[in-house]
Amino acid sequence: MADALVIESPAAFESASELREAHAHLLEALEYQLGQVGPDAGRGAEAAALARLEPEIRKFVERGAATGAYVEEITERIACQSLLDYWVSSLSHAGTHMRGVRLARFDAEQLPDLKDKLCPYVGLEAFRDRTFFFGRETDIDAVVAQLRAAPLVVVAGASGSGKSSLVMGGVLPALKAEGPPHTLSIIPPFVPGNTVIEHLADAILQSEENKSADLAAEAAALRRDPQHLSALLGGDVAPPTLIVIDQFEELFTLAHLIDREALAANFRVLLEAGRGHRVILTVREEFRSRIVELSPLSPYLDKAWYSMRPMGYDALRAAIEKPAERQNLQFQPGIVDDLAKKVLGQPAALPLLQFTLRSLWEARDRNRITWEVYHKIGDPLNELKTSADRFYNNLLDETKLEVKRILLELVRVNDLLEAYRQPVPKSRLLQAGRANTEEVLRLLADNDYVRITPGLDGSDPVVEVKHESLVRNWPLLVGWIDEKRSQVRQRLALGQTAKRWADSGRPTAGLLTGWQLKAVEEQPNLSALEREFLQASAEAIKGEEAAAFRRRTRLIVMAAVLAVIAAICGFGTAAVVLAQKHKIQNYILRPRKQRSNSRNRISKYENSTLKLQKKATSLWNRMTNFGRRLPRPRRKIGKFRDCGSKADSMFTAILSCFWISRQSGWRKTNPICTEIY
Repeated sequence: MADALVIESPAAFESASELREAHAHLLEALEYQLGQVGPDAGRGAEAAALARLEPEIRKFVERGAATGAYVEEITERIACQSLLDYWVSSLSHAGTHMRGVRLARFDAEQLPDLKDKLCPYVGLEAFRDRTFFFGRETDIDAVVAQLRAAPLVVVAGASGSGKSSLVMGGVLPALKAEGPPHTLSIIPPFVPGNTVIEHLADAILQSEENKSADLAAEAAALRRDPQHLSALLGGDVAPPTLIVIDQFEELFTLAHLIDREALAANFRVLLEAGRGHRVILTVREEFRSRIVELSPLSPYLDKAWYSMRPMGYDALRAAIEKPAERQNLQFQPGIVDDLAKKVLGQPAALPLLQFTLRSLWEARDRNRITWEVYHKIGDPLNELKTSADRFYNNLLDETKLEVKRILLELVRVNDLLEAYRQPVPKSRLLQAGRANTEEVLRLLADNDYVRITPGLDGSDPVVEVKHESLVRNWPLLVGWIDEKRSQVRQRLALGQTAKRWADSGRPTAGLLTGWQLKAVEEQPNLSALEREFLQASAEAIKGEEAAAFRRRTRLIVMAAVLAVIAAICGFGTAAVVLAQKHKIQNYILRPRKQRSNSRNRISKYENSTLKLQKKATSLWNRMTNFGRRLPRPRRKIGKFRDCGSKADSMFTAILSCFWISRQSGWRKTNPICTEIY
């Protein structure tokens, strides 16, 4: 029976922001009640209105008091308590007694975990609606006003300044919310990619839900006829239409010149039609001068530019706090201030900030971002690097190799050695990849590094790096791109050298040397002229090395002949010396009477021996100097390698024998002769 008397307490508001919204609704209800009475109603009418709202007010106060368990920051608690005190005081002044209430104590164990909530931060993506897009309200109003005054608006700014988010997350929702007479038919935004004309035709056909149209035929007509875009939108009866092209710099980095000229010509005819059509382009600041090259758009460019400015401190706080309030996410005191100050004044830091906020959301403690969590994630300017390094270092070696290959395929280095993102068909990545390519692509997409989008008309999906900031702010990827730059630099040098060689009549001079040939022989997709140049260089090197080997072989043979002659002389000298030794020994054994007669003979033999010794020594020195002057081959190729080694070994052996014979036979002083004298 006691259980039946239990009264459940009302559910608390999920956050302080929800409590404030409920307070605002109560104020609107009170204003409505007073409006029903009339402006001349006195204090009694206000008391009657409060009496009619008393049940809602009591429920609000009870729920608000319970919300204290979720509110940690002291300033928020003070603000919530003041709202509760306002309604209690209002009822008291109206003659309705109500006891004062206090906020419940903060209890971290009761905090919601937000598992069923969407992350309010987009990471490296651009905002697509205004649900969580805050901080750019002034820019949104300015672009909308400029669009009403001019048919073409070009939003220019640094990479990462928030151009795409401003247009797609702010301007387009604001235009859609407008009613007549400013209503525009909005074509779905698209990026140029490799085939900007096909993307334009596909976006228009999607907006009209025209399933029977032939995309290829429409694209061909757009290239052929500058009037076709206006006709495709409805011609003279077309409603005012807005075309939005994001990342317009791809028109210059990826699209063909024919498509570039066709697009500009179609846009000029469209804007001159006088039907109220509008075009918005977003482009990186460094491509401002390239847009000026589109002469058909020149009449509209003077009033078209809108330059992105870095967000101020208050705008950055709004971009952090207001999406969090929508999802009941709370930051401990000081964290929002630290985040805003670290990216303040950084023109390209917004993707890094959003990436950091997304990481904080994933690492949150229930519905709180604590200092412990914040220190774990780290500096917003370095979180992308830290997260990417951690992701890469935890991969297997074979997965690392495939990640590197895929990311480099998705980056294009142009002839000026500048690196840009480039979309690549998924089938091409799979065809040139390994068995794990599909798995690696899915892994990169799941971790927010690449985007995989369906192809035009249901064709092959397209893979691209999610944001330019990854290409420019991940040092490991930057190093890989530098390696690719070196390869492109080599390829450009090869092409220029081959052209000069061909223009000069294909002479034998000016060809590549051995190390130069080895450096470029593995370059892919060589032209016919480049292959011919490499072949000529290889044949020239082979012929030069063969000629050098023949010269060396002749010199070695000549040296061998001279060495044999020298050896014969040495052996002859040794024989003479041995004969002299024998005579000297016989002399020692003779009686002393015969020695004096033999002295002159010994002196004669010794003089002849010394002369032979000097001649042999002179020949030896000449041979030694000759051997030193012999050239060494730069490289041994093909069949000449073994022959060269054997010839060198033979020559070394002959000289060694000659040296041994010299040491054994040629002595300036003979101990036996010394003993005699």
